[in-house]
Amino acid sequence: MLATFTATVGSGLGVIVGVLVAVAGIGVIAGVTGGALGVAVTIFLLFDDAVIGIALGAGIYAIGIRMVTRAQAAGGTCTGEHGVGIGKRDALLAQAGPEAVATMRALKQALDPRGILNPGKVLPDA
Repeated sequence: MLATFTATVGSGLGVIVGVLVAVAGIGVIAGVTGGALGVAVTIFLLFDDAVIGIALGAGIYAIGIRMVTRAQAAGGTCTGEHGVGIGKRDALLAQAGPEAVATMRALKQALDPRGILNPGKVLPDA
């Protein structure tokens, strides 16, 4: 499975360096993109567990979760412009709060009463 993790942080040089060091030399593409004037940077990890192995993929997943948590602690976001997805569903609760997630869940239910559009992909489990 090809997987990506992204996190956006205003000025988290420590987050960036920590992630790049953690994945150096293990078959992961890691990068940083920046917004205008360095207002926000997005850190991303790309990997394919079919190439690097499932166990290593799980380790990279753990690095991605730590990256998102550190970005949020530094005032950043788990989503940026990239969305949430399966890997960051639980981070959405920390990012938006229970009331906002409840509102999102109610909107999802109203627009998708049969639950057939991207089931289980965005909102954390209730």
